[in-house]
Amino acid sequence: MLSKHLDRSDLIIGLGGGVVGDIAGYAAATFLRGLAFIQIPTTLLAQIDSSVGGKVAVNYQGYKNIIGAFYQPLLVYINTSVLKTLPEREYRCGFAEAVVHALIADASLLNFIHENINDKNRLNEQKVEEFIYRNCKIKVDTVLQDEKDRGIRKILNFGHTIGHAIEGLYGFKYKHGECVSMGVVSAFKLGVYFNLIGVEKLAFIKTVLDKLGLPVTIIGLDWNEVVKRIVFDKKTISGKVSFILPISIGKVIDYEINLNDLSIEVFSNDRIDNLATNKEVEYD
Repeated sequence: MLSKHLDRSDLIIGLGGGVVGDIAGYAAATFLRGLAFIQIPTTLLAQIDSSVGGKVAVNYQGYKNIIGAFYQPLLVYINTSVLKTLPEREYRCGFAEAVVHALIADASLLNFIHENINDKNRLNEQKVEEFIYRNCKIKVDTVLQDEKDRGIRKILNFGHTIGHAIEGLYGFKYKHGECVSMGVVSAFKLGVYFNLIGVEKLAFIKTVLDKLGLPVTIIGLDWNEVVKRIVFDKKTISGKVSFILPISIGKVIDYEINLNDLSIEVFSNDRIDNLATNKEVEYD
């Protein structure tokens, strides 16, 4: 940008997935104290989530999105044709953010996904635009109420606090959507532990994610290291972390937990997993 002598009349375009959009947006937010930019997301995850809302950031020293800004694009242009080129793993990752949106605001979205995916775990082409619109509307409606993440926007962080910690711990070996999926399961485990939600709902969401081809855990995951990384989460203040936890399918609350009280047994406890195993689950 320096070598091209960009000035404040120039425009930055981010063409790609979530990482490209974040880098382009952060560069636009900081270069010359702000250039206009446009998002053109090319992955399902970016189209339904990361390109919308104005959060732009970069990873640093293994920590997810630790340096960034709130900076809105002039335009988000979504072309669904590019989704046909996505590898299966990338496509599945988009479902993780859709599940988050469903769990925080619209339980019927889970039914929509379940009813409109084919045997290759892809959305029926006639339903793609409706799917993207429903997800974007949930995010836009939330962001319009709280752009800077001080209040209700926090619900969009559901599954992300632990997901980001896992992502950084493994050097970004696992994709964002995969880590969010594991973070969602962990949030449900916390919900069960604090008697906010029944264990049958944990069984239900594990079944949903598994059917979508998303991971629900990593064998041998070092939960001690995960909890240590939560200290660096943007939602941690004075040793207390604000977790978004489920109280029903489609409704969550902001639940503050002292990190000293956050026992790794909650996440690695076989008792909770065993309780959730073999529960009969179905889409409501």
